[in-house]
Amino acid sequence: MLKGELERIDLELARLSALRESVERARAACQHTLDYQAGRQVRGLPTVRAHRHYGRYGGLKEFMLDTLREASPAQFTTSELAEKALVHFKLTMSCPEELYDFKVNTVGRGLRWLQSLGLIERLTTKRRVAGALGTWRWQAPITTFAELEQQWR
Repeated sequence: MLKGELERIDLELARLSALRESVERARAACQHTLDYQAGRQVRGLPTVRAHRHYGRYGGLKEFMLDTLREASPAQFTTSELAEKALVHFKLTMSCPEELYDFKVNTVGRGLRWLQSLGLIERLTTKRRVAGALGTWRWQAPITTFAELEQQWR
């Protein structure tokens, strides 16, 4: 009878030991989350600082639109606007691939968004040519005939 009781206790101890390990892992995960939420730097997780490079949300698009508006009717290539943005925002690129991604993904996407709003126009075709980026200029608001007629009354 005592031998059976000892076996039952050993099984219970093994089950409780496994349960303890599981609870300790859950506790560590919760503590990790609490540390992160409290603003502490958790090893291995970088702090996200969205839009810090451009001053504020929309800062790069605003800069590109202002640059094109002020230089109107002049036109700029995507590369020229990217270079102006690098200088204006004091950005540095660590390698040619990062600069290419900035031109194509960041500046190019912003220009296409401004084009979709009708604020700028693309002067080159959309046909893909290796290494060719778009040429852009500000698109002045179009005055309708009715608006002109109102001005003359």
